[in-house]
Amino acid sequence: MIAPDPLVTRALLRRGAFLWVGTRVLFGFASLLTAGVFGSPSIGVAPHTAIGLACLVGVLGLLEARRRNEHLFLANLGVSQWPIWLISVLPALLGECLIALAIQW
Repeated sequence: MIAPDPLVTRALLRRGAFLWVGTRVLFGFASLLTAGVFGSPSIGVAPHTAIGLACLVGVLGLLEARRRNEHLFLANLGVSQWPIWLISVLPALLGECLIALAIQW
């Protein structure tokens, strides 16, 4: 497994951060809409939900790379799709950890 070039890695990290913010906002709106039925909404989520959200962001990052045909470019350089997924997951995991620490503090 070969890591992509730092320029490509920064682009994937930035895209993963935007995807995480977008999915977090969508999940926030969904929790606000269901708050009337299930009780008050909360900012934090359970650990398994945070990991699932991070995996969803990784899949969205991989799909975005495929939509832009970057996976073909990276495959020609010897980079498989796993590093694309892992790099897309990193901002989401970091963000979820920071939210969990901020809630506990």
